[in-house]
Amino acid sequence: YEEITDRGEKLFITLADFLFETKTTIFELVHKATFSKVIDGNEHQLIKLEHLYAILESNGFILNYTDRLAIESFVKPILRDNVDIKSIEYYLKSLGISDKLP
Repeated sequence: YEEITDRGEKLFITLADFLFETKTTIFELVHKATFSKVIDGNEHQLIKLEHLYAILESNGFILNYTDRLAIESFVKPILRDNVDIKSIEYYLKSLGISDKLP
């Protein structure tokens, strides 16, 4: 678990650097593939994990199998293989990384 945790933190820091360099936010990058779903009275912006991976890779952010496991362990899929975009933003903030553009 420690290896995944270390890998996950490094991956999200690298993702934050990638987003900074491309001058975009995670939501701006993936918004066309997201859909809204109300769960327990709260609206969530969801994306299928495979769509998230495909969008990241098509924009030059290449992921290996370990990267995918790390993402899944930190952003906990809900509704089968869908993740809430806010969970990615939340994890970036927990590392001290803003989701806002400079």
